Amino acid sequence: ISSTVPATQIAWILGHLQALRSFLNKNTHITKQQSTSSRTLADGFETTIQSHFQEPIVEERNSLDALKVFITHACEDQIAQFSTATFRDLILIGHEISSLLIIHLIDSYLGDNASVDSVSAKLREVCPNLYRTEDAVCSKANEILLKAKNCTNPEEKECYLQSALKLCKEVAPRLNLSAVCQQFVACQFYTGVLELCICCAERIDPNNAASHYYKNNEPIEDQEGNLAFAKRSEIYKEFTTMLDHLYHQSISNPLTPTIPSKPGPPLQTASTATVTPAKEILHEIIHDALQAPCETLHSCIYTWMIERGLHGELIALAAPSLETYLNRVNAPELLWQFYERNKNHAAAAKILDSLASKVGSEISLSKRVEYLARAVVCMRSDQTGYAPYLGVFLRELEDKLEVARMQQQILDIISNQQNLLDSMIVTDAKLRLNSSLLDITQLYEEYAEPLQLWECKLAIIHCSGHQDDMLIKGIWTNIIDNELENATEPSNEDKITILMSKIKLLGQEYIGSPHCFPVDFLVKQLEIKACKYKVSNTSIITGFLELGIAMEDLLDIYDKMIGKNTRTWLNEGNEFHLIESTANLVNYFIANSNVTNNFISKPNGGDLDKEITNLRSIQSILNRM
Repeated sequence: ISSTVPATQIAWILGHLQALRSFLNKNTHITKQQSTSSRTLADGFETTIQSHFQEPIVEERNSLDALKVFITHACEDQIAQFSTATFRDLILIGHEISSLLIIHLIDSYLGDNASVDSVSAKLREVCPNLYRTEDAVCSKANEILLKAKNCTNPEEKECYLQSALKLCKEVAPRLNLSAVCQQFVACQFYTGVLELCICCAERIDPNNAASHYYKNNEPIEDQEGNLAFAKRSEIYKEFTTMLDHLYHQSISNPLTPTIPSKPGPPLQTASTATVTPAKEILHEIIHDALQAPCETLHSCIYTWMIERGLHGELIALAAPSLETYLNRVNAPELLWQFYERNKNHAAAAKILDSLASKVGSEISLSKRVEYLARAVVCMRSDQTGYAPYLGVFLRELEDKLEVARMQQQILDIISNQQNLLDSMIVTDAKLRLNSSLLDITQLYEEYAEPLQLWECKLAIIHCSGHQDDMLIKGIWTNIIDNELENATEPSNEDKITILMSKIKLLGQEYIGSPHCFPVDFLVKQLEIKACKYKVSNTSIITGFLELGIAMEDLLDIYDKMIGKNTRTWLNEGNEFHLIESTANLVNYFIANSNVTNNFISKPNGGDLDKEITNLRSIQSILNRM
């Protein structure tokens, strides 16, 4: 047996030990106490000095005795078993104790920085059943790993690590995988953990029964595949344990700057000059692992990432096996993001549509609307929607989104007015509206009509395309009356201003649908309210002009109202209100020169000459007749 410790170092240590032994032999004699009456003053002084120097030695002895007692007590069971065991018991049932002795023997060699080759060969010779070939290989690998830990040369360290990995692969899977992986991680040899886990998995499942079991949705009758899948998963736990180590390192930010120990530039060592952020290493090792053909390994990685909440990083992988995994574990929230990232917008839209249509209170109505909006965006993306059936699907999504927004509007109104409604009605409505998407008929008959939600009724009529002038005018009348009733402003001018703001807000949505936004009817109703409150119609004029109603159309509406013989204005308190409002309209037009109208603007020169030529041509034809 040879040691790697140099002879000069051994001689130096031996010299110090001999000096210590000589010192202890000379100074550890404790004299017995004698009678104080027979001692002189000098003897007493000498005893005091001697006791003073011996106290530290006594304390050291006591400490060593206590340590001995502790060690004896800690190994009490093993010592008792070993001391009472017969040779027959040791041979037949004492494998555990013998193996423990062998482990301590190997550890003592490794602790002394000595080579284990000779002791391993001797153990293989005298006790091959207790110390197997794989034990010898693992011992040698441990020796190499210890050298790698103390090595500062990156190239030499990598050579040591690769040698240890090669030895471990030779005996895989007959080795303590967990212990080896821990040592690899301590040496930052992360690819070694990956390669060793893959090697062990392939050796333990050479026919790849786990992959067949996984791809066929884990059939119960496939017992062999189930066992192989469980064994592979158990092996890959060591890999995910390493991922946990890197993940926690990336969170704790191990590269945070520290306070230097002395002034000047920091010393560049092999350990600090080539440090790579843990997050980057984590992404690289996951990428390398996904290059392996084992889908069981892929599924273990995906499961680990989902458990750690790394959803964005998971989708960014875009690995082919990820689609199969997400379908297998039923994760539609991640699956539609996967499809969207990989430009499969139609598939993403279908999943979003199914999520929005799912019945149950676990998905809120606002989330359903968001799903539908995302689905519409997906279908409107490039390279999507050109096929006829996809175009139809896009239109269906748009209609469904419009109805869902009306449902959200109804829910918001009920929530805002819950103090005015029956609590049971509010509770049932919230539960029903959040649990599923209703069709337009259900929204109208079950909520808009019974609860007198006038704006919702108008939105439903607009969405359905239903044209009923009397119904629409009745809805607008109620909207106007409710707005004035809810107005808390004391001034009549402020009430009309608030009312006009409401009309403008709704007009921006319905101005393109004349049947839902009857301008002539609304102008008359607003003028009646202005007459009642005895205020000017200036805000009415400006409001409709801002909505894009032309000045000539407004003049035409007022002209028709003046032409009708009605006692409405007299009943409201001012027989001449309409005349005054029309005059105000004309004055507004005159005062605001920026209001341009086609019916009073001068034609340009080219158009005028063309019209004159046409008229003269017609006149000459008439003269010939």
